[in-house]
Amino acid sequence: IESIEPAAGRMQVSWQLPEVKNYNGDMERPPSFARSLLILTDTTKIWRMDKALKITDLKRGDLILVNVSAELPGKPSRCTEVWVGSESAKAATDAQAAKHKARSKR
Repeated sequence: IESIEPAAGRMQVSWQLPEVKNYNGDMERPPSFARSLLILTDTTKIWRMDKALKITDLKRGDLILVNVSAELPGKPSRCTEVWVGSESAKAATDAQAAKHKARSKR
């Protein structure tokens, strides 16, 4: 998160790739490659692991993973869910992978 305006329900974020190994074998994060203005509403769910947070709990510098709704004519896209921290992002992706694996076994 680069900046956040809780009263306006929006935040400016940078898009980042996961960490990769450099030539020395050390893990490092590549530079940001894009920026977005994300809209948060009263229905946006914000999580840190399994704990629900409020928009006022977010701060500049937080690493987040977001789920964004589709943009429709006259209706801009908005964040439906936000996971704060790398642990939350990993837990969310692991849970989704397990759910899809279980469905494919049916």
